[in-house]
Amino acid sequence: MNLTGKNLIAGEFSGDTQHGFVAFNAQENQPMTTLFANASELEVNSAIARADEAFVNYSQLPASERAVFLRTIGEQILALGDDLVTIACAETGLPAARIQGERGRTVGQLNLFADLLDKQEYQGVIEHAISERQPLPKPDTRLGYLPLGVVAVFGASNFPLAFSTAGGDTASALAAGCPVVMKAHAAHPGTAELVASAILNAIKLCKIDGGVFSLIQGKNYDISSQIVTHPLIKAVGFTGSERVGMILQAQINQRPEPIPFYGELGSLNPQFILANKLEEQADDIAQQLVASTLMGQGQFCTSPGIWLAIDDSENGQNNYQHFIKAAKEAMSAQIAGVMLTPGICKTYNRQVAQWQQISGVNLLAQGQQGEDFQCRSALFETDLTTFINTPE
Repeated sequence: MNLTGKNLIAGEFSGDTQHGFVAFNAQENQPMTTLFANASELEVNSAIARADEAFVNYSQLPASERAVFLRTIGEQILALGDDLVTIACAETGLPAARIQGERGRTVGQLNLFADLLDKQEYQGVIEHAISERQPLPKPDTRLGYLPLGVVAVFGASNFPLAFSTAGGDTASALAAGCPVVMKAHAAHPGTAELVASAILNAIKLCKIDGGVFSLIQGKNYDISSQIVTHPLIKAVGFTGSERVGMILQAQINQRPEPIPFYGELGSLNPQFILANKLEEQADDIAQQLVASTLMGQGQFCTSPGIWLAIDDSENGQNNYQHFIKAAKEAMSAQIAGVMLTPGICKTYNRQVAQWQQISGVNLLAQGQQGEDFQCRSALFETDLTTFINTPE
C-alpha cells in the first residue's frame, strides 16, 4: 500500500508534503507516518478550473457511457482489496466488518446511479402543443434535466467510504454529468487517496477527461472556504457537524450567484416514548435505544441522543422507573471504545464532565472503564423544565 500523501488534480498527483499533516491511528492511539499535503490556493484553483473545462464534454457524454464509468469506479474500489479495509480501520478505529459493509454500500450506490442512467431516468419529458384544446390551446411544454456544473463534495468523518470520496454525493454528481472536486476529510486522508486512485483508474480505463475528478487534501480550514466561494463551483454536498455546515452555508449565502448547499448536519434525533409503549415494552425499548445510541461508538447521525418519556410515578405506576432501570443496566454493560479522532474523544469527555456539574442533571449510568484514549458511554436524566431552561 503506497501512499503519495498528495492531492489528485485532474489526473496528476501533486503537492508539498514536507510541511503537511499526518493521520492518527485510532486503533493504536498514535500518529501515523505518511505526510499529507495541505493544498495551496493555486492547487485548489487549478482543480476547480480543470473541472470546469471538463464539464463541457463530460456533461454531454451519453448516459450509457456515464453508467459504465460509475460501474468501473466500483470495480476499481473492490480491486483495492484488503489495503482499503486496513487503512480505513486504522484511520477511523471502526471494525473491519463495518468497513467491508460500507464498501459494499459505496459500490452499491455507484451501481444504483448507473442503473438509473441505463433506465434513462434522466430523460426529459416532452408534451407537444394541442391547438384544438378547449377552452384554451395547450402550449408545447418540456421538462428536462441539466447538469449544474462543478460540484464540491466534503467527506464525512464517520463514513470514510459511503459518504466520502466516492460516496453518494460524488456518485449522484457524476451521474448527472457534473465533475467533482472532493475535499477529503483530514481524519482519513489515506483512505481518501486510495479511493481517489480507484477513480483515477476508472477515468483512464473509460478514457474520460481527468478534470472530471480531483481530490483536495488538507487540514487548513481556509481551503473549505476557498472551495465553496469559488465562482465556478455550482453546488456543494456536505456531511458533517452543524457548526461547520452553518459556517459554509453562511459563506455560500454571501456569493453573488446563489448555489444549492446539500448539507446533512448533526442531529440530536429526539425519541418520544408514548405512555402505552412504556407500559408494554419498557425493557425492549430501553435495550434498543441503548444499542442504537451506541452504533459506531455513538457517532452515527441517526443516534437517538434524547429520549423523552413521562414519569408516571406520581400516578402510582412504575413504568418509567422500570424503563430507567433497564436502560441503566444496558448502558452499564457497554464496553469502552475509540472515537474517530482524539479531538472527538476530548470534546466528548469534556462535555460529560461539564454536564455532571449542571443542577438538575443526573448521571444515571456509564459504560465500562477502558484505556485512557477510549470513551465510556453515559446516560443522563433531567426533567423538562431543566431541559427547556438550560441550553447545554
